[in-house]
Amino acid sequence: LSQTYNAIMQFHQNGAGGKSVCKANSYAMDRIIEFLYTKFVEKRKSRGREMGEKFCIVATGGYGREELSPKSDILSFSTKMEFRVDLRQ
Repeated sequence: LSQTYNAIMQFHQNGAGGKSVCKANSYAMDRIIEFLYTKFVEKRKSRGREMGEKFCIVATGGYGREELSPKSDILSFSTKMEFRVDLRQ
């Protein structure tokens, strides 16, 4: 993580504008979340559990707009949701 942060800061010090830096930071966060998600799925599958269709990742705020400033925090939470649809109607 520190190497990624340092690379983004170097990008900025080399003349990249604020929007480009925030976009690069958002991209880096995407890769981190993608890595964590992949590990989560692998762990569940190794225990014989399926993912089903009850899981999603949503990016909001500055991060969702690809405007994540360096050193910004990411709010995450998890909840179990079930949806049922009655197709007989």
